[in-house]
Amino acid sequence: VPPQRQCNLRKDGDYCEFTCQEGYIRESGNAYRLCVRGRWVGEDLSCVSQPCSQLHAPKNALIVDGARGEEASHNLITSQVTCDKKVHGEECVHQCALGYIRASGDSRRLCREGAWEGATLVCERKLCRPLPTPKNAIGSCNEHVCEHACVGGYGQVAGSRNR
Repeated sequence: VPPQRQCNLRKDGDYCEFTCQEGYIRESGNAYRLCVRGRWVGEDLSCVSQPCSQLHAPKNALIVDGARGEEASHNLITSQVTCDKKVHGEECVHQCALGYIRASGDSRRLCREGAWEGATLVCERKLCRPLPTPKNAIGSCNEHVCEHACVGGYGQVAGSRNR
């Protein structure tokens, strides 16, 4: 990407100032070039895309390739998958793992001038709705399992005591 320039007159002693465009940083060359005896002194400014830091997959989430929508390889326990080498204007897309739902944060994060925009995705376990207690039974549920038993005088005919 060519740098932007701002030059005054072009006679001996004049200078030309070059700056990198938004989202780009100086790789090499000179930001200022001086006109000496009809020639510009210094090297051309070279700009490269400004990379964002590595972005790890949030807990209980995975990273999805934003361009193709394909799952990246991931480790949901340690969240060691990262969006690597993303530059200005590129995005990193997260989604909650199977059995989890979005509680807050952003599923899409944009790399802008070397920093990730948006809030970290927070995923919570998706809970099942409570089961109704069957007729002539008593029961209790916690976040993982519901347990039922027949009341006195009744016996289990079918089904499972735990769900």
